[in-house]
Amino acid sequence: MNTLTGNDLMLLLNQGVQAAYSDNKPQARALFQQALELDKTNETALMWLAYLSSDAYEAVKMLETVVNRNPRNELAQAYLQQARARCNELEQLVSSSHTLSTWTRMNSGPAVPSSVPRLGEYLLKQGLITEQQLEMALRRHQDLNARGHRKMVGQVMIELGYITQSQLERWLQLQSGEYSNRFRD
Repeated sequence: MNTLTGNDLMLLLNQGVQAAYSDNKPQARALFQQALELDKTNETALMWLAYLSSDAYEAVKMLETVVNRNPRNELAQAYLQQARARCNELEQLVSSSHTLSTWTRMNSGPAVPSSVPRLGEYLLKQGLITEQQLEMALRRHQDLNARGHRKMVGQVMIELGYITQSQLERWLQLQSGEYSNRFRD
């Protein structure tokens, strides 16, 4: 059995910082996640993961963990304040968004029993994304389409880091099976 030490933790943190400075965010996130597996309350790993996160709400949760454990961490408090301000900005964008009103109108009408759930509905029900993430992905999807850069919502969600390619492929398989079942003679 391979036991890891404090030196291993420091190595992971140092490699994570190097990856972040090299703009290799996926590798940096993976390294900081590994560091958290060794020390679930490691402030350095939590703060870097919050910084690297494309989800302001996720960043707030991580930073709140740091501040709750160490209220004297002024840097974490400052970053938490910035992340909360970003969440407020996003909520204002979402509440005034044309996409949200369209999404709400589409989902408030009578349900069609034979309809297959949309990707966003499925991901929300599975707990894979938040409503804010769905709104941001739909907004980005709409913006790209308006500019002539057509992208599927699923691809936008992958690019935003909300889901993985394998999660999208799993949904597409489920959707394909659902269509087959509903329209079979």
